[in-house]
Amino acid sequence: MTVGSARSTASPAISPAVPKFFGLDVIGVRRTGTPHADVDEMHRPEDLHTLLPRADFIVLTAPPNPATERLFGAQGFALMKPGVGFVLYSRSKLVDYEALCRALEAGRISAIVDVFDEEPLPASSPLWQTPNLLITPHASSNDPAHHAPRSLDLLFENLGRMFQGKELNNIVDLEQLY
Repeated sequence: MTVGSARSTASPAISPAVPKFFGLDVIGVRRTGTPHADVDEMHRPEDLHTLLPRADFIVLTAPPNPATERLFGAQGFALMKPGVGFVLYSRSKLVDYEALCRALEAGRISAIVDVFDEEPLPASSPLWQTPNLLITPHASSNDPAHHAPRSLDLLFENLGRMFQGKELNNIVDLEQLY
């Protein structure tokens, strides 16, 4: 089985080491195309549509910016093989939800989604009744044992660096928006 991962290095939400642990082949898409130790094949975003038909699972954890807005729409869902599992838990602007609903209602794909254009997702949203969709709270990447301690470690490290006049860690690239 093959897992396609469209992610950024800034979003470690699902590490490619997880599917590798289970013996899956991992195809990655990264803005730079730079190889990753746990990815069998790394590609650039312009290759995405040629890769979609190969994946059994697609995990989308890319940052929201002009290059990723509505990255997955009708064309992308149509290119996926029937039965693919689609996982989205990064930012809502990456997906055309009407196209996602059509693909789910047609039974072509199944999905796990934790982020929506409007949060909390209103009770009136048709997504609640959409077949083949598992909705989770927008906290899927929150690992209580590690997230808060790592965030606090980064905060205190950066406070120390700031007071010492050193460059801060994890500075947001204002062009890439992550």
